[in-house]
Amino acid sequence: MLDIFLITFNRSKLLERTLRVLLDSPLGHLKIVVLDNCSEDDTVARVQELQKVHSNLVLVRNRVNIGASANAISAFLQAQNRYCWVLCDDDELRLEGMAAFLSWLNCLTIDGPDLILVGGHQREKAPFDGTAGSAHDLILQGCNFFRDGSFLPGIIYKVEFALRVIPKCYEFSAWMYPHVALLLEAYSRNSSVQVSPSPLVIARLGLQSYSQAQHLDCWIALTKRIQGRSLRRQFLSCQWVDRWDRSGVRGLLGSLIYNRRLRYIPLLFWNYPMLTILAFPRLFLKFVRRV
Repeated sequence: MLDIFLITFNRSKLLERTLRVLLDSPLGHLKIVVLDNCSEDDTVARVQELQKVHSNLVLVRNRVNIGASANAISAFLQAQNRYCWVLCDDDELRLEGMAAFLSWLNCLTIDGPDLILVGGHQREKAPFDGTAGSAHDLILQGCNFFRDGSFLPGIIYKVEFALRVIPKCYEFSAWMYPHVALLLEAYSRNSSVQVSPSPLVIARLGLQSYSQAQHLDCWIALTKRIQGRSLRRQFLSCQWVDRWDRSGVRGLLGSLIYNRRLRYIPLLFWNYPMLTILAFPRLFLKFVRRV
């Protein structure tokens, strides 16, 4: 019913830690595939050592580094079961409730949900209460669908659904978020989404291989590709929403100023004119004082 893939590159210690957590959990009997993007450290040796004990652990090593995005997409292409879960090597797994989750997953019929929300960012609690509905329903209920979904391991995808969107995923791969194509497809089709009763994985911030400025460049590039102002507004600032900034505009604007990405402010103004005008003077003065 479920294929588990773990993408990695040159982070053997983190990879081994995550693998041990998986193998010692109720998932330990499932096939777990490591997609090694031609690592130059001791990744292969560490995985091979674990394979001596765990015959269900599979290592797929790329002959060359194909890029993080293409490595992630390849998981969907190699999946053989109905659902596919793509994990990273550095995130926090919370698998205490996994046995019950697997029992529920095994009871799903072929008409089961296209997406299963199982994790996200820790900045604000997502509604992990077993809710089922469409992507639109979850957003109306307060779920930050695009932010939590932008965290790749945060959603388990139905393979049949994902394969239909693979060409679009490759199109988005240049901006670090190929799976955003899956989120946009789910939103446009109003696909069925199931929320896990409890979070199974939480993004671990601070270990990323890219800078905040690079993240902004990619996120803005993706935003520009979205048709429809309403959807573009939801997507643009969702990463910066918190309990004090429900639109995310102040957080995004502050990040643009701090990372010297002022060229993107007109896009923010076009989508949130009044909020941008109100927030800009205070944030700009705050940045000038720091400098």
